[in-house]
Amino acid sequence: MKVDGANSKFLAVKIYNCATCSESEKNDQMCCWFDAGYIAGALKAMLKKDFIAFEIECKATGFEACKFIVTLKPTKKNMQQFLINLKPMDKMPF
Repeated sequence: MKVDGANSKFLAVKIYNCATCSESEKNDQMCCWFDAGYIAGALKAMLKKDFIAFEIECKATGFEACKFIVTLKPTKKNMQQFLINLKPMDKMPF
């Protein structure tokens, strides 16, 4: 696991040997939603704040690694702005 970038709102994390999809057949679906939850949960345990993580690149879809964007979990007050800013990631399988 490697921090691939960061700014004041987001943290990008890459997992190069993802146990969830490293051996899976290549297709067009990102499948590491469990890992996204694990990253968000680990940060919550360490920092005592709620986080949310989204997978934006997956080894199962042909990328070199699985990449996640992590940010603080939005409040009801800023939820609409949060959803608009993450529109390119609307293909996650929830």
